[in-house]
Amino acid sequence: METLRFGSFHDRWEGAKQVAELGDDAVAELLAVLHDTDVSWETRWFAARSLGSFNSPEVISGLIQAFTGTQDHELHQAIGEALTTIGQPAIGALAQLLDEPRHCPVAVRALAQIRHPDTILPLLRGLESGQDQTRAIAIAAVAQFNHPMVLPAVCQSLDDPSPRVRLAALDGLVNLKSQVDPQDWVAWLTPRLGDSSLTVAQRAAHGLGRSTLPAATQALLAVLMRSTTLSPLRIAATRALCWQATPQALAGIVAAWPAASLDLRLVMVQGLSLITAPDLHPQVMAHCVNWLAPLPATADQSALRRQLVTAIGQVGQTRAVPYLRLWLADADDGVRLHAEAALRQWT
Repeated sequence: METLRFGSFHDRWEGAKQVAELGDDAVAELLAVLHDTDVSWETRWFAARSLGSFNSPEVISGLIQAFTGTQDHELHQAIGEALTTIGQPAIGALAQLLDEPRHCPVAVRALAQIRHPDTILPLLRGLESGQDQTRAIAIAAVAQFNHPMVLPAVCQSLDDPSPRVRLAALDGLVNLKSQVDPQDWVAWLTPRLGDSSLTVAQRAAHGLGRSTLPAATQALLAVLMRSTTLSPLRIAATRALCWQATPQALAGIVAAWPAASLDLRLVMVQGLSLITAPDLHPQVMAHCVNWLAPLPATADQSALRRQLVTAIGQVGQTRAVPYLRLWLADADDGVRLHAEAALRQWT
């Protein structure tokens, strides 16, 4: 205990780890240090952290009293961490802090880290916070639980004014996928493809890539084909379609190829080369062969031509051998090397 009061930072850090070994005899003195406004904030900080090792009503009450009695942000954080360490017994006390706007952020962060079903109701109250970061933490935390009140809260947060909260809600909805009707799940995600935040729209596209329902594919294809779609979102939609690996998704990518930029074509080929559905491999190989044939052996097309050769080898396997041999005499050294490497896998 003397070390916590007067030792160096390193000594205090190590001493805080050993306080629990002193047992309940240390509680009274730690609480006294925590409430002593004449000692340095650093000493009180170590006392708060140390009290997290003790699970008792006296400690929880003392921590809450100190929390509400100080304006020190660092001390708030330390007390919040101590209550998090105590866990489930501290949930009720943390919930009481939610009514005070200046205490709510730390309380929500502590509740989110406890990861206990009893935190659901207080975390839902955290969604009323005026701080978007606090609402985002709250919705991300409750989305980890299977509870009747969680899904409505997540869906409501999809329309939150803050992109940060909408993003957290999207991630939460992805976590809840197995608990939700597949059609409803797609219907909730689809509108976010048009979100004003590019990051949110991209995340919605990635989420829809987890569904093979026709409605999910149609939504992604609409984004891919729309002339006003920003390039990063078009790329996200393309990757998601490749993850779906369905005939409908493949047909859409093929239809988009003629108007696609060079960068988007590279994404298409990279994504298609990773498709693991064997029934699609012959089609993917055929399309790659058709795309490669008219491309000139120029420097600007070199990366795409090399990627196409690699893809043909990956999805075509032994069927690709006759085609790969055609490019052994290509004018582009890189294409020849990629053809040789692909052939070595299957001959």
